Amino acid sequence: MQQIRKGSSKVVFGTNVAGKCVIDDSGETSVLNYGPIPGFQSGRIRQARLSQMRSMFTLLHRHGIPTHVISLDDKAGIRVREVQVRDLPLLSSPADDTPRQVGLEALIRTRISKKFLGRIERGEVDRSQIILAEGEELDLNARLAVPFVEFSAKWIEGDPYLSDEQAMVIGELGPTELHELKYFGAKVGQIVSEFLLRSDYLLVDFKIEVAVDPKTASFIMIDALTLDEMGLIWHGEEYGKNPLRSHYENHHPGFVAAFKAALEAGLPKEEWPEMPPLPGEVMQGHENRYIWAAQDFERHLVVMDD
Repeated sequence: MQQIRKGSSKVVFGTNVAGKCVIDDSGETSVLNYGPIPGFQSGRIRQARLSQMRSMFTLLHRHGIPTHVISLDDKAGIRVREVQVRDLPLLSSPADDTPRQVGLEALIRTRISKKFLGRIERGEVDRSQIILAEGEELDLNARLAVPFVEFSAKWIEGDPYLSDEQAMVIGELGPTELHELKYFGAKVGQIVSEFLLRSDYLLVDFKIEVAVDPKTASFIMIDALTLDEMGLIWHGEEYGKNPLRSHYENHHPGFVAAFKAALEAGLPKEEWPEMPPLPGEVMQGHENRYIWAAQDFERHLVVMDD
């Protein structure tokens, strides 16, 4: 393995086998679309996220959800099928069955978050499309009977929410394909939400990325699903990256405002304000939540086997 493609937290290695690569984890954490938090690279988080990846891919395979995973037996990484990303060169030479990534992020909402509730109340989300579970009222953390799926643009800065028409253009999808993608996302949302509830986690929302399998023309889930991609609540405590976002918003509002202004002004990264480092107790709490979640996911996969 030689070539590397590095994202905000994951690292992808190419192989000498056509169409195959390996996902590893950088141990870094990024928030606010800024990039890695200064001075915070953790081997404990790396291991926890790799464990969460394996657990979630295993869960989805058990429920018949197609993914690009080849093998989960490598504790240092996960072997997957290479995916064609736009017109960028692949890490390894393309195989005949190389999937094509759809340029969308599917945002899957299983409960009502504060931000989502505000968008509904302002009329930015069609209220008629929100199907609440029996006995629920439209309020914070209300459970949805059917996960609500919407899209943002993978390739556009700022992750804007898209109309169905915009999603079809950017994702190169027809109306039927978009409907199928919404159904696919809702099915994944139901599976993951019910699984997490076994460990007393309330899944609020999460995001996935998909590709089109050239052999079946159907959607497959790619990338990974960890706490980085989820908004979770455990006994009233937020898990995932939201606590870190809240830390910066509550303790460094000046930095957050300056960073948002820099983004809106289109400034290059070298002109962004310097991100304050995290206090040690905040980093440790973040590590602990990731480790505890990884252990819970693994334990309840075993319980499902019994």
